[in-house]
Amino acid sequence: MQQQFFPDEVREIAISTAQVAPGDLAADVGAGSGFITEALIGAGARVIAVDQSQEMLNVIRHKFTDASVEVRQGSADALPLRDAEVKQAFANMYLHHVEEPAEAIREMARTCNRAVSL
Repeated sequence: MQQQFFPDEVREIAISTAQVAPGDLAADVGAGSGFITEALIGAGARVIAVDQSQEMLNVIRHKFTDASVEVRQGSADALPLRDAEVKQAFANMYLHHVEEPAEAIREMARTCNRAVSL
């Protein structure tokens, strides 16, 4: 199903549009099994993968043993990220799972160290 709705080209366009560069610290919010995390690693970024499910975080730990991935458990309304901690924040197949999508987007914007207009 992932390949049908979200082929590799979609995530590559997202990574390019966000101007992810080697060494950037990016968040993959609602990381699931790491579809976006994988692309961020491929772009040379360091990744903080956030998910509310410990099981999904365990999948990411086993899938990406690379030291450039850190996992953190958290929810949409209180991401386990400091203000301006990351350069970019990504959420794929995530917002339809949260109660207040606009609040989740504001919370993601809070974590970014780039100017964001909402």
